[in-house]
Amino acid sequence: MRDVPPWIPLFGIGLLDILDGVLVGAGLERVTPAANANGYMHMSLEFTDWDHSLAMSVAWAALAGIALWRAGGPRWGMVAAAAVFSHFLADLAVHDPDLALWPYSSAHVGLGVWSSLPVGSWFLEVIFVIIMVLIGCPNGIQNLNASKYPIMVMAFLSLQLTPWWSPMALADGFGASSSPVLYGLFIVVGFILPASLMSWFLMRPLGSRETNTAT
Repeated sequence: MRDVPPWIPLFGIGLLDILDGVLVGAGLERVTPAANANGYMHMSLEFTDWDHSLAMSVAWAALAGIALWRAGGPRWGMVAAAAVFSHFLADLAVHDPDLALWPYSSAHVGLGVWSSLPVGSWFLEVIFVIIMVLIGCPNGIQNLNASKYPIMVMAFLSLQLTPWWSPMALADGFGASSSPVLYGLFIVVGFILPASLMSWFLMRPLGSRETNTAT
């Protein structure tokens, strides 16, 4: 998959949450402040069916896959679709049963790791992040110079999204009326900015090698 630019999986895995932040901020979906709920979220996810239900996760993955297939070919499309849907699979493990099967469905799923291991779930996520960084960075641990900046970004995010320091706690403190807007802002910025930084850092070595080869 070396011909697939890193921004495709990086933005793909965050697409559902970016949509969630926009829809919650616009008042089309609902979250309410709830201290210490959902690990570092500090929010109860009352209605997020238009982006986080099973059916809509499949729909958004298909749309992303079709769009990227048309833009860059089948590899781009397959990676995009897999990245988008992987978000639902990851959420299935950590969420409480608040993931609907389809919009307005009464059936919800979620294995509830965030609730059963409110602190331990963070450590599990950090371990998962470390594994993904080692797999995804250029040449893994064999080229730390090329990988150091993506690793620093992920380390900062992991430290910032602890159950104790999460910015969602700040949104919780502003009360029910303004919390959804701050929640939406934090979610959107919290995915777009790191994904942009990671994409740039990961593409720099590729660009340098291509330049050196051309000269």
